[in-house]
Amino acid sequence: MVHSGINKHSANCLITTANDRGYVVKEARGRNTVDAVSGYFRCFGTEPHRAVVESTTGWYLLDHLVTSLWIELILAHAMFLKAIAYAKVR
Repeated sequence: MVHSGINKHSANCLITTANDRGYVVKEARGRNTVDAVSGYFRCFGTEPHRAVVESTTGWYLLDHLVTSLWIELILAHAMFLKAIAYAKVR
């Protein structure tokens, strides 16, 4: 299984994908278009995939897109992510 973190902004996004061992296997910054985002994820084929995105404006459109590619999308709560990022023990 591979895991992706999506940092979504209004016009573009940064996607980083790591394998089960934690090694980054792909990373890209691109526009928030159907072609760009689906093109990033299509290279993984049918390998099981899980992605996470912070609850920002338009996350539901991203959810619709990645679930159509058979990728499980997890919505992360922004307040809890910030607390985890600043914690001394993670």
